[in-house]
Amino acid sequence: MLVPRKSHAAGGIQDRSDFVAGYNGPFLNLNHQARVVTSPVAEGVGAGDRPDLRIGPNPCTGVLRVSSSRAIESAVVFDAQGRKVVEATPGHGRTEIRLELSGQVSGIYFACVRTEEGTWTRKVVLER
Repeated sequence: MLVPRKSHAAGGIQDRSDFVAGYNGPFLNLNHQARVVTSPVAEGVGAGDRPDLRIGPNPCTGVLRVSSSRAIESAVVFDAQGRKVVEATPGHGRTEIRLELSGQVSGIYFACVRTEEGTWTRKVVLER
């Protein structure tokens, strides 16, 4: 939202969110409309049976290791704004991979790992 609100009411239809009312300081603002942007970070979290999945170290200083009891189909790291910063598709039934984050700034990231059982997302802190 462009203007912060408090004590608001909201409802959504498809890709639109309608804010019925909300206070901005001393004023009551009515009928604000905003587009809802879906983030790949929030999609597919925890689907299927969870394999023995390890993502670390966390906090991380540059290299993130991912290991699973199942073959890793893909691993993607997103920044806090939902932008893809690293992607790996190891193939050949690999159960361990490394993701290089050394070119990224310190902050919060999300590692999304897909196996044959589903997709899992973990928050990762990158410290420099």
